[in-house]
Amino acid sequence: MRNNKAVKATIKKLGINGEGIAYLDKKITFVHGALPDEEVLIDVIRDEPKYKIGQLKSVLHASPNRVQAKCRAQKECLGCPLMIYDYRAQLESKYQLVKDTFHKYVGEAFEETEFEEVLPSSQQAGIRNIVRLPVVMFNDRITFGIYQRESKYLTLMTGCMMQSKRINSCLEKLETIMNDMHLHAYDELKKKGVRFLTVREFDNGLQLIFITGTDRLPDRAIEAISKIKDVASIYISVNTTRKQDFELARYELKYGKNQMEQIFMQKQFIVSSKADFPVYRQHALRVAKNIASLIEDDVKKIIDVGCGIGLYSLGLDEKYEIRGIDTSKINIMDALNSMHLQNRSHASYEDGKIDNLFTILSKRYHFDLALLHLDAFKMNDVLIDSIIASKTKYLILDSDHASMMAKNIAELTRTYQLKKIVALDGNPHGAGVSVIAFMTRKR
Repeated sequence: MRNNKAVKATIKKLGINGEGIAYLDKKITFVHGALPDEEVLIDVIRDEPKYKIGQLKSVLHASPNRVQAKCRAQKECLGCPLMIYDYRAQLESKYQLVKDTFHKYVGEAFEETEFEEVLPSSQQAGIRNIVRLPVVMFNDRITFGIYQRESKYLTLMTGCMMQSKRINSCLEKLETIMNDMHLHAYDELKKKGVRFLTVREFDNGLQLIFITGTDRLPDRAIEAISKIKDVASIYISVNTTRKQDFELARYELKYGKNQMEQIFMQKQFIVSSKADFPVYRQHALRVAKNIASLIEDDVKKIIDVGCGIGLYSLGLDEKYEIRGIDTSKINIMDALNSMHLQNRSHASYEDGKIDNLFTILSKRYHFDLALLHLDAFKMNDVLIDSIIASKTKYLILDSDHASMMAKNIAELTRTYQLKKIVALDGNPHGAGVSVIAFMTRKR
């Protein structure tokens, strides 16, 4: 329901998606583009039973931390909602968000926990190493862009300042080739055209994955694309389903390497086309180093839960005995391949249902430390009970979702003490923050 009368609102804080939060008629009100401590004029465009959504009309009293966005599309694009906010203020807001979240869910157990300022990102632009972009028609030309939620605004992505320079350069050249060859974006009625593009950046080049209609990509286009600097492999996948579960379909290698190589934590890894890999590689490296710094001297055996391709465990010192578990067969195959490449004799990885595997392995072996990557799986009651029953001495948890992590930690505080929280900004100008928690078993 829309209220046509503009109303004043005072922004109290930021929400989890970077929107300003005000309170109107005792309802939480979300306002995109508004900052804490600002007085704004808004139109209430939705009035739901538990919340309202306001559309910003004007800023009556601006925050001293409001800055000019460096991207012209920032106002319409939802990708970087905090680009209008001074970076130091962004970090302070993220710190407060994590602190409030843990106070809410963990309560008294958080009072004595070591928690310092959010660690800033080493870069504030050019940090995205993976993009997944719809292929669209704009002004009769094929290009790459995203239609923003709840609007028809198209954000063109060929020069996004948050993407790496190699990715942006590749997108510009791809756009030229595809238009010169008169290719078209996907037509749902005809089931033809280019639908989506994924570009993944590794040390040894760019991996391109095209999702197309039944007409695929012509060989002449593949040949031209293969000559773009840094392109190391090209995959094609035909997918005309309405659902966008593109990774379920077959990928066909049309050019170059079937596996990419990447150095991470000074170790060499193999990454296949469907395996998980961090969107922000330098940030993942900082997370890995902070995890390694939290491991106590008496740890010898580690179980890596939601291990992915083994980046965080195979990146550790070879003195540790590692067992990794993940739901994805593809991730585990890559972990095993990297393990053999590194000649790691004291490591093992297997796929399956997380709670079942943890229960079985923790009964068969004693682990000193459990690494729990909470974004890779959901921690249910069975797993929590198994962790408690396992008598594992230390837990290190990481997640990009502070509220989900805090809820899980609240359950674990029955048996474990929350000793330290480390928060890292991996998404400058975005609302997200990565959290690492270190817990020790109570005596």
